[in-house]
Amino acid sequence: GKKPIQDMMVNLARATDRRGLRFKYVDGPARPIALRGGDVNVPIIRPGLYTGTYGDQYGQFQHEVLLVEHRVFHLPSEPKERAELWKTVDSEIFRRLGRAHVEALARALEKRGVSEMMFVVCTKVTGDVHVPMGEMTFVALVHPQIDDPSVHVPETIRDRRDRKNVNVVRSFTGWGTLAYPGFGRPAVTKGVLLQLESDGAADRHRFGFLWDQRSSETNVLRWLDVQDTHPFLTRRE
Repeated sequence: GKKPIQDMMVNLARATDRRGLRFKYVDGPARPIALRGGDVNVPIIRPGLYTGTYGDQYGQFQHEVLLVEHRVFHLPSEPKERAELWKTVDSEIFRRLGRAHVEALARALEKRGVSEMMFVVCTKVTGDVHVPMGEMTFVALVHPQIDDPSVHVPETIRDRRDRKNVNVVRSFTGWGTLAYPGFGRPAVTKGVLLQLESDGAADRHRFGFLWDQRSSETNVLRWLDVQDTHPFLTRRE
């Protein structure tokens, strides 16, 4: 709800030193992007603002607001142009933190002759002690889908907010940002984006990102309803 997020921001401001709390502009939600192939397997996740809870270990800073966007890239046929495109993916999607992952992804997709790819990109609007606002928290390749045998996908996960089990509908290969406090030594690690069973409320879909393959708990992302009514955030085709 609104109150826990307001309390979190107040407590975050009080926890900073005399230099104060710095705010950074994060671009608003983009319109949904259609693939040329019209892939029906792309997850039904609306670009926009979501909230989640990262668990009691974050204390007063456990509530978070995230921005979800869709990014589509078309792979050129010329090798030199493809190389430039992968540099763009490395800088704009992975924030230059996952070059090895980008290179492995490039080899896998070019071997398959892929002509276009779509990412779901999640950016922190309110940061935490590890990853600040404006940084990528996770990204997932949703088209085309690739199988990664090293990633374990559970049939159900537990929501950190209410401790209830939720069925996993589909999964997508992803990568998430990890860092020491103060965004120290940031790095990208493998993960998985989970499309979860609808909660039945207005047929809203839920998503989560599984960081630790040994855990069955995750932060379930929920759409901020104010976006459906606020004139500034309402998007019309």
